[in-house]
Amino acid sequence: MRPDKKYLLSFIVPCKNEIANIGRLIASIDQNLPRHTYEIIVVDNGSTDGTIEYLLALQDRKLFVCPELPTVAALRNFGYEKSNSELLVFLDADVELGAHWYQTLIKFRVMGCFEATVSGSHVLEPKSACFPIGWYDGGRQHMNGTHINTAHLIVNRKTFADIGGFDSTMVSGEDFEFSTRAVKKGYQVVNYPELKVTHYGYPKTLSEFFQREMWHGAGDTQNIGSILSSKVAMVSLVFSGCLIAALLLLPLAPVPSIFLVLISSLICVLSAIVKYRANGLLEKAYYSLVFSIYFFARFLSILKRIAYVWR
Repeated sequence: MRPDKKYLLSFIVPCKNEIANIGRLIASIDQNLPRHTYEIIVVDNGSTDGTIEYLLALQDRKLFVCPELPTVAALRNFGYEKSNSELLVFLDADVELGAHWYQTLIKFRVMGCFEATVSGSHVLEPKSACFPIGWYDGGRQHMNGTHINTAHLIVNRKTFADIGGFDSTMVSGEDFEFSTRAVKKGYQVVNYPELKVTHYGYPKTLSEFFQREMWHGAGDTQNIGSILSSKVAMVSLVFSGCLIAALLLLPLAPVPSIFLVLISSLICVLSAIVKYRANGLLEKAYYSLVFSIYFFARFLSILKRIAYVWR
């Protein structure tokens, strides 16, 4: 059934056990926007930490508890089906809208910026420490609009339907795949950094960073085709393959082992230069080290998928 577009905006928020974050997000929406202009649709995946009870106590919020839905992408699609506006704003539960988000959005809307685009903005690091420092904000200033993360993605209803929604079979990476399909259909993918949104869910420790990248890597390991088509997956395989081969060859052939280590190191240095425009020696060394952790985590994600398939 076609909605009557009662609201200007529908905020669609998937969540599970987000009691520490969901209140901050809702407050930032309520403080930004005139109440009659929007609806907040929270699709909960079976929280057990009090999130559901907290949301039930709020007025004028649409809460759907769907523990049976298998992926975040499926939760987002469900929220779209229940929405009642022309413009959809997909958010993560652990983000916060900036103080002038609504005024900026209205300005862009009047300019027609949401007519045939997938847009939003790349979410910002919080002022509190996250790990690795500068990793999330540092590279985004050089990104060329290849995709928009679903932590803050804006698309009109007609465009979303034409693209076909998110791939609900994907554990992660559905935003990149959605953006890729959008481009193939002729839509533009546009980052509007003026729409400021802060993300509080970034890792704070090395362990959290490693686990996060393993989880994100699952989006590249759906099948052989997705691995081969992913630059990150292929580079991770080459990087980790060189290191493992170097360790195995070291007792028998130290010179080839050193050569393989140099190849792995060069991959990380070039990645730091290309993505972060790293210039100084310390900056290159820092981002190269982080890339080595990043690539190895993505490599383990591939091995995990292979082990699952062969089990």
